[in-house]
Amino acid sequence: MVITDFVGTYLLMTTISYCDGVCNFPDELRGVWISLYNGPMVFGSSSISGYNTFIPNMQTLHLNCVESNSTFYILKSSHVFKVFGHDVHMYMCLEMEQQSGSVFQYYIRTDFDNYLNEFMKGHVQTNTSTLDEVCIPGMGNEILLVRNVSLMQRSLGSLCPQIIHGYYGNITQDSTENGMCRDGYFDSCKQSTHFKLDIDINCSNIFGNTTFTCVHYIEESGSHLYAWTDNVKLYQFSPFGFFCMNVSEADGAVKISIHPDLCSKADNTILSFQLQDVFGKFCFVF
Repeated sequence: MVITDFVGTYLLMTTISYCDGVCNFPDELRGVWISLYNGPMVFGSSSISGYNTFIPNMQTLHLNCVESNSTFYILKSSHVFKVFGHDVHMYMCLEMEQQSGSVFQYYIRTDFDNYLNEFMKGHVQTNTSTLDEVCIPGMGNEILLVRNVSLMQRSLGSLCPQIIHGYYGNITQDSTENGMCRDGYFDSCKQSTHFKLDIDINCSNIFGNTTFTCVHYIEESGSHLYAWTDNVKLYQFSPFGFFCMNVSEADGAVKISIHPDLCSKADNTILSFQLQDVFGKFCFVF
C-alpha cells in the first residue's frame, strides 16, 4: 500500500530504535557535508543523519540505506509516521556521483509529493520499497554536496567555464524598466576560479561588488554553474552562500539567471541579466 493522499496535519511522528541499513555509501562520503538544497547533513557508512525535510511538522530525518545498485541508493526513514492508523516509512531515491574530493553531485530520482511537500514516497511499514518503485529514470534535479571542512578552509574552487570568460561592461537586467545597469560590470579571467559581479544600485542593491567562487559546472543538462560567495547580503536567499546559475549564450549575449538552490525551479530566480560587449584585455586579477 502506498500512502500519497494525505495532508500534513495527520502526520504524527514516533521514533523507533532500530537501524535497518543494508547497503553502504562510498568511504569518501563519510563525514559532514552541505547540500545546496537541504543544508548540512552527516553521512555514516549506511545512513544519513540530520537530513532537513520539508514534510509538515518535521524538521529532520534519519535515513537508512536499504538498497543500492551502482550509483543509485534507496533511503528509508527510521521514523515511523502514523497515517490514518497505518505505520508509514518515507522512501527516497538518490543517484550520486563524485566530482572531486570536496564535491559530490546527486540527483533526487523520486517524484515530488505535494502532500508531503517533499521528494519522497510513503509506504506502510510491512511493505518494502524497491528501486523500481521509488526511482524514476531520467527524472531529477542535480544538487551539489560540498564537504563542510572545505568550506571552512575556503579550499573550494574549480576553473570557471569558458562561456563567462572576459570583462563585460554592459549588463542588462531583465526585470529593470530602464534596462541597462550602466555602472555595473562582470569580470571573469581565463583560467580563474573566481568571477566578480558588480551591478548598479539602481538595478540591484545586493549584488554590488560580489566575488563568486566557481564550484562546479554542468554543461550536459543546460549549462548550470554552481558558485559560492561570502557576501552576507545574499545569505538571506542561501544561508551557506551557494547559488545555482543558468548560463546560456545567444545572439552575442551571455544570459545568466541566479537561483538559491535548484536551477530547474523557474519560480525562485533572484536575478536575471544579460552580458554584452566583452573586453577581454581588461580582465581583473583577483
